[in-house]
Amino acid sequence: RQDSRRMPTRQTGSLIALVVVAVGFALRVHNLASQSLWYDEAFSVYLARMGLGEIIARTAADIHPPLYYFLLHGWMLAAGSSEFALRFLSLIFGVLTIPLFFQISRRLLPLNAAPHTGIIAASMAAIAPFYIWYSQEGRMYTLLTFLGALAALLLLRLLAGDARRPRLELVIWAAHSVAAIYTHFYGFFLLAFQLLYVLWCVRTDAGSRLAGRDILLAAAAVVLAYLPWLGVTFTRFGADASYWEGVLDPAELLTKTFLAFAAGLTATTSEQGAIIPGYLGLLGFGLVTGVWVATGRPRGRRRGDAVIFPLLFLITPIVLLYAVSFDRPKFDPRYLMLASPGFYLLAALGLEHLASQGLSSPSRSLRGLARSLLAAGIVFVVWAAAIPLQHNYANEVLARDDFRSVAGWVRDRIQPDEAIILCSGHMFPAFEYYFSYPAIIRIPDQPTLSTKALVTYAVADELNQNLAGKRGVWLVLWQDNVVDPDGILTTMLQDQGVLQPVQQSFWGLRLLHYSLPQAAHFSTQPGIQAPVGLGFGDAIRLLGYRPSALAGAAGESVSVTLYWQPSRALSADYRLLLRVMDDQGN
Repeated sequence: RQDSRRMPTRQTGSLIALVVVAVGFALRVHNLASQSLWYDEAFSVYLARMGLGEIIARTAADIHPPLYYFLLHGWMLAAGSSEFALRFLSLIFGVLTIPLFFQISRRLLPLNAAPHTGIIAASMAAIAPFYIWYSQEGRMYTLLTFLGALAALLLLRLLAGDARRPRLELVIWAAHSVAAIYTHFYGFFLLAFQLLYVLWCVRTDAGSRLAGRDILLAAAAVVLAYLPWLGVTFTRFGADASYWEGVLDPAELLTKTFLAFAAGLTATTSEQGAIIPGYLGLLGFGLVTGVWVATGRPRGRRRGDAVIFPLLFLITPIVLLYAVSFDRPKFDPRYLMLASPGFYLLAALGLEHLASQGLSSPSRSLRGLARSLLAAGIVFVVWAAAIPLQHNYANEVLARDDFRSVAGWVRDRIQPDEAIILCSGHMFPAFEYYFSYPAIIRIPDQPTLSTKALVTYAVADELNQNLAGKRGVWLVLWQDNVVDPDGILTTMLQDQGVLQPVQQSFWGLRLLHYSLPQAAHFSTQPGIQAPVGLGFGDAIRLLGYRPSALAGAAGESVSVTLYWQPSRALSADYRLLLRVMDDQGN
């Protein structure tokens, strides 16, 4: 009789879950190709257009393993390489992740509570701005999140002892774990979380100990399967020079990650301030729910699963990422997207706590309060997603770097006797995706961003060779603050050419247009108008300066370029003070 009463509830929950998946698909496919591909996406296309052997060789010289690019290679053969097609592959994995939330929640909680939590968790995954953003980006992050969630679900089945074909499902679990680590080497963080959870379960459950032994053996096989790529990972991880030296601030890591999970990437600062307290409350309710489940020991569920599983899912990757990257200041919340299911599962538990505990109370007033809080919680979650999504669809905040528009602008206006300079030169996959032109000069000509390859005055030889006979040059600037922080390239072009107006701005990029005389010649030495030759100890010398004007009227700006030369490697930062004086010496 209990099973017959429960069946309609489970069927209804499954039907609602399908509706939730459909909503998630609609939110992800809307405006899928509205924004330009940015560099990372274009780099995905650039790699996926290669042969499989070339992909292996090129990714071995990069940082990420090759599995995603293999999938994208096959996908592009069937669907093409348009913006829509490229991003649709990410969309597929983003949508497939939604029902996994429903199934995982049903395994973590008692059956009378699981349908509610499963629907809530799947709904949060369907409308999460963070998930939708990366479901509309041609990179590997939705694939990695999908593989991690699916492996976690298989793990729960194996530990519960209700897998229909345990050996086969164990092989499938291992295969998905191998796929995760060959998608991104952070996939090892997912494997570590699952092994910690296995150790938690085997402490008190004999059945789990039996399954746990097999899982640990399968995990060893997963690690062995990665050995061919392990040396590449260590080599490239230590050779990554795409960031300045420094350390990773743990507070920044935690703050950025929480904001991304709770409010996505497109919420304004004031909107984030309103969203943060609500999600802190939901996570608190989720922890309370976990304690309740652990204390109540519901039939068929191990003690503490409801809270330990999502906590380990969330915390383990964060701790491990900091452990391996604490001396590298480069961080983005997408690196921890693989840990985000733990965040949303905990928040869903918070709403479930209101539904199961408050609504079942014998007190009418408590039931009324629970209904109000539950309704407020649902409205909050929807509102917290709707505001960032509105910005996302309207391209108002954090729009992707607009390579499409800048390439189109140049394509429509460039003359046959003009050239294009890309600074930084590694942006070429993004620019040339939209406009391939024979006279494109990459400065510096590096395959990836590097703080070790900076523009110097030696670039004059390259300019003289490539701009000979050219009457103009279009300069596209992106991440030039890294490769040309002193503005050497723009100074040299300004010296020899005349800056022409470009009556358009582009999100994330700058475009300059110079006309050049026939006799343009670039010097490998700086054009110092006023030599000084003043030394500061034995460390650094001021060679001279060049003002744009020797005097200026009140309200006008005067720019001064100073030329410095270090006598040895500098071990300290130097601070400069410029004093401005009027005709009377004030």
